[in-house]
Amino acid sequence: MKNLKLLIIPLVIFISCDDDDTHKEPHEMLVGTWSVASVTQFSNSDCTGGDGIDLNISGTITYTESSATIDVSLTQSLEDYCLERGGQMDGENCIKEDGQVMTPDDFANDCTTDGEDVGQMVDGNCVFSFQESFDYMLSSYIAEGSGERGYCEIYYDDGSGHDADGGTEYNCGTANIDENRTTLIFPPSEDDEGGCQYIELTR
Repeated sequence: MKNLKLLIIPLVIFISCDDDDTHKEPHEMLVGTWSVASVTQFSNSDCTGGDGIDLNISGTITYTESSATIDVSLTQSLEDYCLERGGQMDGENCIKEDGQVMTPDDFANDCTTDGEDVGQMVDGNCVFSFQESFDYMLSSYIAEGSGERGYCEIYYDDGSGHDADGGTEYNCGTANIDENRTTLIFPPSEDDEGGCQYIELTR
């Protein structure tokens, strides 16, 4: 029996060490490429309730231990555009919250010519793609009962996605990280009236 105990003890120690080796820190669990399963915009500040609007964003986010790269596309109809901005559809036209009328031709013109993110019209929908890089920070503290931890994305004015001269922009919220599913919640900032954004990533 004594010899049997001597054989078991090293085995237990080995198994315990092996378990420690397989433990991953949160940022290590994020590393890799994730598919964007959904991006939902809510009118409130905590991403709850039934008024969420699916933004029809698809693509991937690839994380390293300190930075990430987004490669996504957005598909939006005139009706989606209208509802997202608090307007109402009147036949084929959108009546915006301020009373202005946007026709399908206006929508197509804005999609293909307006602003930096120029898209293309596909079957009546505006489709545009974009790529962007950013650094991120992840808190080691986990909120009791929810599994959520602090998460901040850091963007730089020069568009490099990495530390450089110039201003920075922080987009902060919470992350709940599992092996094959991660959710990100971004409450509205003081300057943002768009409500809360809920992002689900899978792999």
